[in-house]
Amino acid sequence: MKKNYLKSLLSAGAVVAMACNAVGADMVHGYSMGSTAREFGFISFTTDGFRNLAVDKGVSQWLPQVSAGEWVDGKYYTFRSSYNDWLYALEQTDFSVYDTANGFSTVRTVAAPGPRVTDMTFDYTTNTMYALVEDAASWAKIEAGLSETTWLKRMTLHVVDMETGKLIQVGDFGGWTALDGYNREVETWPVALACDAHGTLWAMGVYRHLYNIDKMTGKGTRVVDSRHGLATQEDFQSMAFDSEGTLWWSNSGPDHFHFVKVDTATDEAIGVDGVSIKNSADAEPSRYTNDNQVSGIYFEHGRVEGSSPNAVTELVSVRRAGTANTVDLSWTLPTTAYDGSPVDIKSVKVYRFGTSGPVATLAPDATVAEVEGVNGNNVFMVVAEGADHAGFPAWTEVFAGADRLKAVGNLEAVLEGNSVTLTWDAPTETVNGGYADYNNITYIVKRLAGSTSEVIADDLTDTSLVAELPKVGTYTFEVTAVTGGVEGEAAVSNEVTLVGGAASLPYSTGFEDEQDGTQWIAANHEGAGSYGWSITLGYAYQRYDGKFATAKTGGSDNVADDWLISPAIHFTPGAHTLEMMVKTSSYDSQDFAVWLGTDASDTSSFIVPVASEQEFMAKDWTSYKKKFFVENEGDYHLGLRYTTPRTFSNLSIDNLSVAADKSGVTAVSAEREAESSAAEYFNMQGIRVEPVSPGLYIRKCGDRAEKVIVR
Repeated sequence: MKKNYLKSLLSAGAVVAMACNAVGADMVHGYSMGSTAREFGFISFTTDGFRNLAVDKGVSQWLPQVSAGEWVDGKYYTFRSSYNDWLYALEQTDFSVYDTANGFSTVRTVAAPGPRVTDMTFDYTTNTMYALVEDAASWAKIEAGLSETTWLKRMTLHVVDMETGKLIQVGDFGGWTALDGYNREVETWPVALACDAHGTLWAMGVYRHLYNIDKMTGKGTRVVDSRHGLATQEDFQSMAFDSEGTLWWSNSGPDHFHFVKVDTATDEAIGVDGVSIKNSADAEPSRYTNDNQVSGIYFEHGRVEGSSPNAVTELVSVRRAGTANTVDLSWTLPTTAYDGSPVDIKSVKVYRFGTSGPVATLAPDATVAEVEGVNGNNVFMVVAEGADHAGFPAWTEVFAGADRLKAVGNLEAVLEGNSVTLTWDAPTETVNGGYADYNNITYIVKRLAGSTSEVIADDLTDTSLVAELPKVGTYTFEVTAVTGGVEGEAAVSNEVTLVGGAASLPYSTGFEDEQDGTQWIAANHEGAGSYGWSITLGYAYQRYDGKFATAKTGGSDNVADDWLISPAIHFTPGAHTLEMMVKTSSYDSQDFAVWLGTDASDTSSFIVPVASEQEFMAKDWTSYKKKFFVENEGDYHLGLRYTTPRTFSNLSIDNLSVAADKSGVTAVSAEREAESSAAEYFNMQGIRVEPVSPGLYIRKCGDRAEKVIVR
């Protein structure tokens, strides 16, 4: 992760110089999340002197850092983040407000975990704070370890309650696309946000396009088809307009961090030397001296109009009883303006996010409104308008229209042969307590196998279904109730596993559920606990291709001697090749071996050597290949034995395959290679063996001698 904040955390703390700068139209303020000089804290610089960045108030690198912020009338409203060692990412911690006139003293702090905010901007024409916020589903995947955490994910437009820090979603940006470096069309999203003096929202996309954003729907429109040449990454950064209407951007690039201005007519990124940036060489003069990652930039020129009516209070929205789609809103009007003077209200406007323009314009004394045709979850915004300026907004959320049904009950899957009988109970409640037609419910049924999903029934009216399993593997079934055209919550059944006969060669597995991953058996030593072998999805950074097999050792009393055993595979006599992807701990080598055995429940039956390694290391996923020989035809199981003596260590394997070897290897040479490998393996384990004849060894066990047959 190319992030100064993360790099600096690995260094010793540093004393940060304090400085004080005069306020001016060209004075930029913001926050340094880190630099090569370990500069953390509130900073300032002039637009033409950004290389002389001054730290106005240093902050310990071990405390939460401001990852997004905006200044309004002497207060700096911010969202802060801290590094999470478990997630390998910055995790949002709180919403904090600072008094910039009093040494950035803290006014209030409110916990604000969840999707991360990357940039904020204040619209003085509507007295509304807007923010770019990571998509909730994307952040949920990060928390669950199902998504790469290095970069910020898909962004959506939100408004911010400036008292509580609550984030209210306006809308999605509308599926932006752009061409990546390989000329492929990919999804893109904004990473920086700014509002001009006219109330127009501007956003910078990941792939260097400038957009205008609809403040009521969140939809974006590309300003021009061309794009600038300043490399950009999905990381914390910020934009702001100065008092002259020039748009400035503190950029996070894949290699360095820059400060440039953006031509809003042409989408050109222009350096401090006046050069339009087309490549990295053009960008060099605009690079921060210490590669500061600067967030939350602002200019202290905006002021809220004093006559702006304060926000309405006691705003409530409810679905009208006896109706499905009519919502009643009520509120109390403000009595004062922003500057404390008596309020002068000229009208009251009601907006609904997702709809451009007001849905109702009411008289200045109005305290109620009726809105029809409401479906789904809706956010309404009510604003008291003054004679010369809009007031502050207030928001309320309500569900109306056909509601989602809750999940079906008692869903059960029963396997008989290769058929599964599904049964369930119809839902009797809705998710939001709203309307549903319980007399007209249909069901969608999906068959799930690992990451694959297939619809096997649609518009089903019964509460039971018989489904066939197409091949061996482990399956679950998902049932979703539908009424009024609205899909309800999904329910997932218990697992059923169809076991077939021995697999034939060539054999391959990625340890996925839809393959045979659930049929591999972990035979870990007694007391292994959570250590030994397991098949897991792990975290995104750990994977090669979906699920993988991994073996782990614990503390000093948890020495490894653990087996992972495959389902049966049919072998014919001759030479064969084992291939797999292997990865080890970055700090330890690993000991392991692979054998063939005839009884999955008895590890002593694993006597045909396939491969053995001592002090093997592969810090990154590495292709591994071994040849071995099978003398007798039959059904065998692959057994991966893990014997690493080092503690808190691990070995991972994925995409394993076995195939007959047609390269001309003779049975004799392959067998000798296998026997040599076996003898080497025994010796690695401290077991002294002596060859008697091909395939036969004598193992010395104190005063006893045991025969060891290797075939």
